[in-house]
Amino acid sequence: MQQDSLQPGSLQQPVQKTIRVSGVVQGVGFRPAVWHWAQELGLTGHVCNDDDGVLICCRGAERAVEDLLQRLQSSPPAQSHISKIECWQSDAPLHGEGFRIEESLHEHQQGKSKPQLKTGVSADLATCPDCLRELFDPDNRRYRYPFINCTHCGPRLSIVRSIPYDRVNTSMALFQQCPHCQREYDDPAERRFHAQPNACPVCGPTLWITDQSGAALDGDPIAVAQAALRAGKIVAVKGVGGFHLALDAGNEQAVATLRLRKRRPHKPLAVMVRDLEVARRYCHISAQEQTLLQSAAAPVVLLGVHTTPSTGIAPDQQRLGVMLPPSPLHHLLLKTFDTPLVMTSGNPSGEPQCISNDSALEKLSGVADLFLFHNRDILNRVDDAVVQVIDHQPQVMRRGRGYAPMPLPLPPGFETAPAVLALGAEIKNTFCLLGQNKAVLSQHMGDLQDVLTLADFERNLALYQQVYQHEAQCIAVDAHPQYHSGRVGRMVSQQLNLPVLEIQHHHAHMAACLGEHGWPLLFNGEKAEKEVLAITLDGLGFAPNGAEGEDGGKGEDGGKGEDALWGGEILLGNYTQVKRLARLKPVPLPGGNAAAIQPWRNTVAQLHNAMGWNPVIEQFGALPAIQTIAQQPVDTILAMMERSLNSPLSSSCGRLFDAVAALLGFSSNGMSFEGQAAMALEASISEQQWQQAQPYTFAIQQEANGLWQIDPAPMWQCLLRDLKNAEPTGLMAARFHKGLARAWADCVWQLAQQHNVNDVVLTGGVFQNVHLTTEITGLLQQHQLNVLTHCQVPANDGGIALGQALIAAAQQIQLNSPQLNLQEKRSSPCV
Repeated sequence: MQQDSLQPGSLQQPVQKTIRVSGVVQGVGFRPAVWHWAQELGLTGHVCNDDDGVLICCRGAERAVEDLLQRLQSSPPAQSHISKIECWQSDAPLHGEGFRIEESLHEHQQGKSKPQLKTGVSADLATCPDCLRELFDPDNRRYRYPFINCTHCGPRLSIVRSIPYDRVNTSMALFQQCPHCQREYDDPAERRFHAQPNACPVCGPTLWITDQSGAALDGDPIAVAQAALRAGKIVAVKGVGGFHLALDAGNEQAVATLRLRKRRPHKPLAVMVRDLEVARRYCHISAQEQTLLQSAAAPVVLLGVHTTPSTGIAPDQQRLGVMLPPSPLHHLLLKTFDTPLVMTSGNPSGEPQCISNDSALEKLSGVADLFLFHNRDILNRVDDAVVQVIDHQPQVMRRGRGYAPMPLPLPPGFETAPAVLALGAEIKNTFCLLGQNKAVLSQHMGDLQDVLTLADFERNLALYQQVYQHEAQCIAVDAHPQYHSGRVGRMVSQQLNLPVLEIQHHHAHMAACLGEHGWPLLFNGEKAEKEVLAITLDGLGFAPNGAEGEDGGKGEDGGKGEDALWGGEILLGNYTQVKRLARLKPVPLPGGNAAAIQPWRNTVAQLHNAMGWNPVIEQFGALPAIQTIAQQPVDTILAMMERSLNSPLSSSCGRLFDAVAALLGFSSNGMSFEGQAAMALEASISEQQWQQAQPYTFAIQQEANGLWQIDPAPMWQCLLRDLKNAEPTGLMAARFHKGLARAWADCVWQLAQQHNVNDVVLTGGVFQNVHLTTEITGLLQQHQLNVLTHCQVPANDGGIALGQALIAAAQQIQLNSPQLNLQEKRSSPCV
């Protein structure tokens, strides 16, 4: 907290102070909390929302003002996120008596030409305990009302048009409050004081249910929906941030029907349960996982399964995505179910989640049998968040409802950062607005190769810039020339005449992890930034100029770009510079993008690279796994690699996982969703197999140019011998995981000693693998190295935008402050 020193003298001496509270402090019951405290402490004055957050002007005994400041710091409303508290002496006259909550104050109302909004929008919040009690209280006027809410819960981001978060700026503007609701809204002593979505059955949104044609059905909509679900029907439910497709998770035929209609043959389906008691009938739940489930975010939490609701819910998996009801409507729907309901996103395969009644009826009429509609418009699509626990640490895998758009504070050293707009990656896209000492990372957008998702991305981008009045001074994009996000960024830079900075994909991964851990731009006030080592493992990332040698010159490919597709690297660097020190041995990707959906191609490429395909056939051709792969057009693949036809070299760790998975029988012919083969490979490992597994061997060697290389060739020999000996699949998978972890850890330990580095970042989508992440972390910690992993920002491409923004901001700070005399400059994209 920043505040001036209090004047000496009696603590009963009256003082007058102005207090500024910044952060996510609007729409979360902050002003009522201040009002209550001021009443207790005998203060006079007022509190209001403005463009910067919450402004408090108060007068009273010095001790009382000190007490108010203490409460702001120690006991703010549960859903608020304070970034800064400032306090200063004020002589401005305070009119009236007592302490009041005043209307929102904006800069344009004060005669300033353009408002510069710095406050935040709260995330959508799950139903609070007080509202839940009222929902099922027959004597309450909101009994069984699907839209009950208060200042502690309810929709926020999903219904907002602009800041400040006042009713007129939300989709609730269409609903005029009845006298009873208006009294609650106006009374600071009420829990619903200035709760913008406040409503009741008399004046608020309504619920109805229709068939596939849109014709309304008679009866209580909840009861009709419940009966349909028990009959094996699929119901499209309009939720908080979009439509869900709901069905009985225990009905095998209903699950199969959904998969057929939605063209989603294998991807795991999330389920929703009434309460923890139901969840425990199917899943193991740790204390930390319980906390996540019951949090105001109400995310989907990946839990270990001991009893599967039905075989079609999560094929080839040992975990199940489970969430508790996030809204009153879901609570009502689940109330009579002792079993889970599938609650998956309501969208045609590959498209964004439907948010309007018309689009749902148009796009989902071939999937859902019934539609549970309401007339509170969803203005902004917000998918369910997905989280897991790794080594006792929560890890957000998809930033969605309940998490976005909560701001992230910038690390020390970024105080003078310019406003940066970062456009993110191509898949699992999010974008980021950086400025005013915080970064706002958007909700999950999805795959921008889909035209509707791209349009939604552009719409949300415009919304965020309007809501936050963010005026970018530079644009940051991924260095890949064909990313749609990059094209949008370059177009914006041309329109606004702004510089555009191309950020290497894996450098952005590293910076995102550093940023969420508060890693300083300048370390302990030194002029040189402290460096870290980063293991970056993912599917693919573009490095425009190939690799650099130790001296900063062209590397082993002569800078021609033959080694431009990365996915398994060890980097040394910080926000402003980065250099590759090690890699997974590059192997061709036969067919380019086709290798990402047909794992057998990677198996052929890896085995041919390690042993030669003919020796593999001679020694192991009798193995069923090899015979299965041999049925594919292997000769064509070998010819493509021999002639370098559409077979770019890549160090992708994700494709190595696919290659091993295909050899062990997972998704051999093809995958229907990203990561399917690798997820099944990990899920095949039992606890007993993990404990008894000895790691496969990987070779680690240094090339002539000084770059270290991890070669999986010895691992393939061991794996094929185990296959020949008919070892259990899970045991072989465990040995692969442990061997790969040991190889990376051993290489990092050598480099850490060589470069005198104590901190290691683990980043990239592969680090969503629980076994690999836990094993590498443990091995590195045995060497007394400090390991940084992702928690609030996804390790996958959903976190890229934050890293892009931080790197761009750091480079601009360095450019504008030559006196910092940082370490010798190296270009970020050329690592």
